[in-house]
Order: sequence, then C-alpha cells, then structure tokens
Amino acid sequence: MSQFLNEIFEVWRKEALNSDLQDYPANFFEKVKKYLETRKESVETGIKGLGEKEERIIKEVLSNLLLLRAQKIFNFFLSNTLDVDKLNQEEISFVNLIKKEVEVEKFLKERKESKLVLVRFKRDVPRFISPYDLKAYGPFKKEELASLPRRVVEIFIEKKVVEVIG
Repeated sequence: MSQFLNEIFEVWRKEALNSDLQDYPANFFEKVKKYLETRKESVETGIKGLGEKEERIIKEVLSNLLLLRAQKIFNFFLSNTLDVDKLNQEEISFVNLIKKEVEVEKFLKERKESKLVLVRFKRDVPRFISPYDLKAYGPFKKEELASLPRRVVEIFIEKKVVEVIG
C-alpha cells in the first residue's frame, strides 16, 4: 500500500477514534482527488494503477470520514462549542447553512408560540365561532381591543374589520 493511502487511512482513523474534530493535512481532499485522478489515468493508459476495488475502498473511507466530521460539527454546533479553526471551507459553508436553518426554525417557532394577536375593531362584530379552534369569540364593539388567534386576525384584516396593535 502506498504512503498516501496510509495517510488517508490515518486521517480517517484519528477522526474515528477521537471525539474532537481532528486536524488533517492542508489540501487533504484536493490531494485525494488528484491521487484518484492520477491513478485512474494510469489504468486508462495501460499502466498498472488504481483498481476498482481500491477506488471503492478509498471512496468509502472518505465518505465515512466526511460523515464523521459532519456529525461532530453538528453536535458541536448544537452545544455551542464548535472550533471553526478546525474546519475547511466546505465545512464552514455547512455550518453557515445550519445557522440559517436554525434561525428560520427559531423564527417560525416564535411566531407559532405567539398565536394571539392584539387587535382593535373598526366596527361592531357579533359573536362568532372560529373555524380553526372552534371556540366562540365576541361580540366586539367598535374600538374595542381583543387578543385573537393569528389565523382569525388574518381573515379580519382582509375584510378590514380590525387593525393590529403593536
């Protein structure tokens, strides 16, 4: 086995055996890509090179390495202990994607949790039953304030029955 293959397996072994993200040689993935391309070209020109089995093993080891790192990155991100200095550019992009998703999820959760909206009625509204929660609301007089479910408020806004306060 070549020295470079040993290096690939060593990087994978260190990552698999340690709970922290491990450093790996600069341009490691670029070197692996170049190695695979060079070995493939050797096979195509008839020189003994990278066999299908060897290529499959390398790709499986790299897939496993990337999965291990992604899991660690995600876990460290969630626990707020991520050391960005140990990440390559693609991993930093992955973290930024996670951040955006978490922000969107947090926004949606906050919006969902604040189900009631404070409104002022622009005209009298008789007692009604909400089709969303089947609860009775009202009656309401013009200028009266009330907290209503967001979905009901959206309908009333469309019909220009209420204005949102705050």
